[in-house]
Amino acid sequence: MSSPPESLTFSAAQATGAVEPSRVEMCRIASLAALQNAGQVRECLARRGFDRFVWFQQQSTRGFAAGNRSLILVAMHGDLSEHELRTLAREPPRLVETSLGRVGEEFWRRLALVRENLQETVAALADAGQSVVLTGHGVGGALAVLAGAVLASDGQQRVNRIATFGAPRPGSREFAARCQQDLAGVIVRAASAGDLLTLVPGREFDFAHVGEVEYFDGLGRLRTDAAWLSIDEERATRARILGAHPAWDADAAELEYLRLSAASESEPRSAAGAHV
Repeated sequence: MSSPPESLTFSAAQATGAVEPSRVEMCRIASLAALQNAGQVRECLARRGFDRFVWFQQQSTRGFAAGNRSLILVAMHGDLSEHELRTLAREPPRLVETSLGRVGEEFWRRLALVRENLQETVAALADAGQSVVLTGHGVGGALAVLAGAVLASDGQQRVNRIATFGAPRPGSREFAARCQQDLAGVIVRAASAGDLLTLVPGREFDFAHVGEVEYFDGLGRLRTDAAWLSIDEERATRARILGAHPAWDADAAELEYLRLSAASESEPRSAAGAHV
């Protein structure tokens, strides 16, 4: 994205961290990480009461941590081309063994580029018992989950919320089980019908999503009754989406989640037979 998303609308209480940002605000925060102008992002957050800011970027991974005396925001972003997405959808990805369980090798490699900086930054900012929330769009969502798991695993930092939008599966079923233990009730992921990135890597390769799902159906309605597709149905869905061109566009996906999140703030949830 070349410009900030619609202005954040933190209330006075949210700006000081008294309550966590809403879904749509988390979505907008995640979109800020897609920008490549650190000064622009810093200015945007400073206007919302976040007087401390650290930007980190290495190769295709970037993000920021922003804080005040009550709340620390961490947003992650990872660039992904359509070719890379198609490769994720078609070829068995590699899992790498970590202290958290087996996770996607490419996602772990990307996080490793900034992990030490991120851990040191959050430790420095979290000097007053602040709430810590992480977010990310797409690959950034997978990175946010991995980063949150890393922060929670050392026992020194409590993570209060991880919100992802259109994120791929970050790791194995073993890793998902570890997240259920270390981050119970913390992770919420938004998924939209037809978003290919949320269907990769495939479950047939032992990859799994983590956290509670908030699913937007083909009409943009937020569902409470999402049911899992079978592995065969999911494989067929990926093939159908891959038949379209382009199959996926990062900027368009971010804007769609921004639109859906904003609309869902004022609309009731639907409960009638969605599949994800």
